Amino acid sequence: MTSLDKKWRITITSHHRPRKNRRHLVTALLAVSFLTTACGSSGDAAPESVESGESLTAPPTGAPTTTERSQEETDEAGIGCDSLPRGMTEFVLDAGGAAHDVRVYVPMADGGSSGFPLVMNFHGLGSNGDQQAAFTGYEELAEQKGFVVVHPTAVPSSAGGQGLNSWETLATDDPGKDDFAFTNELLDLLIEDYCVDPTRVYATGMSNGGLFTSQLVCEMSDRLAAAVAVAAIYFPASCDPAEPVPFMAIHGTEDATVPFDGDLTGTRFEGEEFAALLFSTPIPDQFAEFAVAMGCASEGEQIQTSTDIVTTTYSGCDDGVPLVFHEVVGGGHAWPSSPLTEPDSPLAGQLAQLQGYSTFDIDATADAWAFFEQRTRDS
Repeated sequence: MTSLDKKWRITITSHHRPRKNRRHLVTALLAVSFLTTACGSSGDAAPESVESGESLTAPPTGAPTTTERSQEETDEAGIGCDSLPRGMTEFVLDAGGAAHDVRVYVPMADGGSSGFPLVMNFHGLGSNGDQQAAFTGYEELAEQKGFVVVHPTAVPSSAGGQGLNSWETLATDDPGKDDFAFTNELLDLLIEDYCVDPTRVYATGMSNGGLFTSQLVCEMSDRLAAAVAVAAIYFPASCDPAEPVPFMAIHGTEDATVPFDGDLTGTRFEGEEFAALLFSTPIPDQFAEFAVAMGCASEGEQIQTSTDIVTTTYSGCDDGVPLVFHEVVGGGHAWPSSPLTEPDSPLAGQLAQLQGYSTFDIDATADAWAFFEQRTRDS
């Protein structure tokens, strides 16, 4: 494991299954308001920076007393698969130049001899890991399917992040932090201390988190088994994956935050230099660039798979990896089939106004996991 010199705090909670906490529904609504206005959020101010050992989020009601350990103590003790705490754990990891709040969910299932699959789920601009967990429902699915899911929280960016929590992009490099280094160190920690199988590591994200996920395909291709980006991708000119990565993207044609056709006219980002770098190339064209980088055929096969979904699949890719782009016809800046947009959700109407149309013809959580679980990296 890479040595982590900083201290980090673990908060072990008592609930062994994710709960649909109404407080999280409210914070998720704030997250979506950010997403629709700033590629990920607006509303709450970005969390203040914290010293290692401080809590950004109070444990759920009924949780046992917080346990604090230094990294050195944790390294000495080790956490095996059998003794690994189940349920939700929180800690602060100082890596990549900043202290990040991290939320991890471990299912009740047995990790087996190889350990658990891992999904890294990255939030949108101005949001946080708690909101992303509520918005996507990944912890519920992790319990059902037996994988670990981590929801890290970004820190404010001085480069294209409008002072909000933001994952950096290769087009808007922030000299004050290195989110790629943070992600690598986080992954090292989870493999070592959370019984994660390094051959089954997956990345996903929404909006700014989708941008970051797509860049992990470029920067961490030797560590990812697959990736899925929702409501944003970015293909940097420098992208040269060391290995081909199975990649899927989902994007709405009426997204008013990250425009499907690359036209920023009338959006809040019109005239913004960073937005011109990231968003001015149509989303389908950017995905096609990823296909070229993976050695796929220059054009994909396009079929309408449902009323709302047009799917483009690229063939002939290096090592036979799949590249799949789902176009949501009429879709807004949304996470399709989010539990918060279900008809019986008290937030459904407000979310529709904030983010635009959200389809149920595809499930950005369950369908992503179906894509993930078929893929394993060679060890």
